[in-house]
Amino acid sequence: MSRYAAPQTFARRQLATVLIDGLCPVGLGVSEHLARQGVGTVLVRDAALVSAEEADEGLGCSGFRAHEVGRSREDAAAGRLGAQCAGAEVMAAPEEFGTAGVDLQVSVGKPGAAMSRLGAAGLEHPSLPVQWGAEAWSVGPLLGPDAGACPECLLPAPSVGGFPSCREAEHDAHPVRAAWRAPAAASLVGALAAQQVLTLIDGEHPAAAEGRILSGSLASGELATAPVSVVEGCDCLFARV
Repeated sequence: MSRYAAPQTFARRQLATVLIDGLCPVGLGVSEHLARQGVGTVLVRDAALVSAEEADEGLGCSGFRAHEVGRSREDAAAGRLGAQCAGAEVMAAPEEFGTAGVDLQVSVGKPGAAMSRLGAAGLEHPSLPVQWGAEAWSVGPLLGPDAGACPECLLPAPSVGGFPSCREAEHDAHPVRAAWRAPAAASLVGALAAQQVLTLIDGEHPAAAEGRILSGSLASGELATAPVSVVEGCDCLFARV
């Protein structure tokens, strides 16, 4: 973060605590962007172990290194980002840590999985789903106890901008491999999701993900935004507003 940033923006970011749940290449990218842009505390969560396949330099963009094979993704990410990003506290946050003290949670994963995790955990604070599949990605909408649709309502959401819906893309069980096929796209989605988080923290402008889903096609690069619509019969807050 530039030292010329407005004092209020600098202070808001320094006081923020963001949890990144899911460290596929996109989640790792979100974590790094936030740590480098002045967010005071970045918590990373993903107990999966770094595999030799992920650390294969020939495959490119998982972000993990050969010497990190066998460590949990959260420990490997926290160790490296903490050393690289001065001014940010980057810490592993195992599942038993819960979400105490978290201002915003970013749930990253394959289509459907990120939303299901948020639904299972409950929405005690603002949460931003980032979904990554073999053909498409989406960011948003912002969810929370006081605003937004519920995760269950969004799971069967229709396709956005002609891209596969969550249900249609659930067969893709390997978001990391999808990212390897499109490293530039993984970097783009990580940066875009981080920008939405920073916009929410700064509070100067409405974030595009408030009440909307941002999505894109990995094949064509086409981008789209669409308002959220609820499933018929859902009794969530969004449906009652």
